[in-house]
Amino acid sequence: MENTFAETSKQEEKAPTYGELLSMYRKAKEEICQKDRLMKELQAELEQKKRIIIRANTERFLDREDGRAYPGRSRSEVRKEGRLHLSGDGKGKGGRKAGTRNYSQMDLGELSKGNDVISNDCLEEMKASHPDWDFVRFDERTSYVVTRVRAHIVAHKAITPGYLATRPDRTAAAVSVPSLSVINHSFAGAGLLSDLVTVKYVFGVPPHRYCLWLQREGIHVDLRTVYGWLESVSDLCRPVYDEIKGELGSLGFPVYHIDETYFKIVDFVKEGSENSYMFMLSGEKPGKKVKLYMFSKDRRTDLLLPVLKGYRGKLTVDGYAGYDRFAGDIGIQYCLEHLKRRFADIAKTLTDSRKETSASFRAVKLIDRILANEKAIAEKGLTPGETVCERATEGYLSDIRACQDFLSGIDAAEESDLAAAIGYYRNKSRGFFTFLTEGNLAATNNEAEDCAKSFDCVRKDSLFAKSEKGGEERRHADDAGDDGHGKRGLSGPLHREAPEEHQH
Repeated sequence: MENTFAETSKQEEKAPTYGELLSMYRKAKEEICQKDRLMKELQAELEQKKRIIIRANTERFLDREDGRAYPGRSRSEVRKEGRLHLSGDGKGKGGRKAGTRNYSQMDLGELSKGNDVISNDCLEEMKASHPDWDFVRFDERTSYVVTRVRAHIVAHKAITPGYLATRPDRTAAAVSVPSLSVINHSFAGAGLLSDLVTVKYVFGVPPHRYCLWLQREGIHVDLRTVYGWLESVSDLCRPVYDEIKGELGSLGFPVYHIDETYFKIVDFVKEGSENSYMFMLSGEKPGKKVKLYMFSKDRRTDLLLPVLKGYRGKLTVDGYAGYDRFAGDIGIQYCLEHLKRRFADIAKTLTDSRKETSASFRAVKLIDRILANEKAIAEKGLTPGETVCERATEGYLSDIRACQDFLSGIDAAEESDLAAAIGYYRNKSRGFFTFLTEGNLAATNNEAEDCAKSFDCVRKDSLFAKSEKGGEERRHADDAGDDGHGKRGLSGPLHREAPEEHQH
C-alpha cells in the first residue's frame, strides 16, 4: 500500500485563519442574541409574577388574568410564595433587606456550596482544660467565614495521540488533534490567558508583576513569553475588533464621544516623529455601550473616515481642528469643559485680589453655572425629550444667555492668552451649545476623556513602545466594547508593551 502523508500533525495544529475566526465570532454572536431573547422573555415573566405577588400581599386581590400566570394555584398559595420572595431571608421572615450595608447582594450560603464545612468545635480543648466538667451539646449556630486561599494554578499533563488514517483511496495520513492551548506550542490554557488579559486591562497590573506572581505560584516563565501571550491573544481578537469597527456607523448610537492622547514609538522618534496617537471613541444607548481604540502614527483624523461612514448621529469632541472636517455631515458638540480650562489656566496665574475683577475668572464662573445645571439635570435620570424641556426653562436659558453675552463682549489685547481663549470660543461658538436642542448630547466630552484616562495608566506604566507593531497592539481592552447586541466584548487587539529592560 502506498503511504502518502498528505496531512501532518503540524498542519493540523495550524492556527485558525482570519476568516475562520470571524466565522466563529459571528456564530457566537448569534447564539448570544438567541440567549438574550430567551433571558428577556424569562425576565418579563418574572417581573409579571413579582407584580402579581406584591398586589396579592398588599391589595388581597388576584384577577382572572393574574391567575393564568399561576395555573392550578390558589390565591393563598400565591400569597405564601410572595412572602418568600419579598422577605430578606427567603423563609418568609423579615430579615435584612438586600442592598443594606455589610450584606449588599452577597449570598454567603450560595457561595459556600461545595466547599468544606469548617468545624468550630472546642469540646476537646474544654475537656482538657476542665476534666471534671460534664458537657452536653444542646445547640449549634451556623455562620460564615471568608478566607483567602492560594490561586487555582493547576498544571495538567496532556497526552495527544497521533493516528495513521487510511483513506478510501488507500492513501494514508498522519493526523492528531491541535494543542489544548489556543496558542500553538504553548502550555498557557485559555483560563490562564483570560486571567492575564483581565488582570492587565481591567485591574491595570503590569505584565512583569503578573510574571512575578506566576513565579511565586511555581510557573517560571520569561517576561518575553508573557508579552508573546498578549500578542497572540491580540491576534485572536482582531477579527472581533474589525467586525465591531466596521459596524459602528450603522449601530444606531445617537452620540459618539471622540478624543485622542499621545504616546511615543521609539522607531518613529528616530525618524523625527515625536508623538504617535491613540484615538478613543465611545458611544452609549439604553442597554448597549461601545468603546473603540485606534492607533495612528500621527494626529490626522483620516482613520475616523471609514469608521464614521454612513453615521447620522452627533459627535462630541474637544477643540482640536482635525474634528472640524465632520461638521458638514455630522452635528458637532464642542466640549464646554475644554473651553472653561482655557480661561481657568489664565485665572490660575492671577492673585486673589485680581481674580474677582478679571474677565477670565468671570468666564469660568459663568461656564461652571451651566455645568452645574447640567449635573442637576443628569441626576434626575430624565429621557432625552424631558432633558430638552428642562434645558428650555427660563432659569436655565438665562444662564446660557449670560455666558454667551459675556464671552461675546470681551475685548482683549492682541496675542494675549485671553485673546486666544476668546478666539477659540468665537471660532466655534455655535458648536458649544448644540446640546441645548439634543437630549442625547452632553455639554462635555468627559465620556471620551474617561477612556483616555485608562490608556494613560498604560502609557505611564511603559512610557513607550519600540515599534509600530507595539503601538498598534497598544489598543486598550479593559473598557470592553459592545458588539451591537448588548454584550460586551474586547474593544481591540491588546497592548503589548516593551520588555522591562527596554522601559525607562
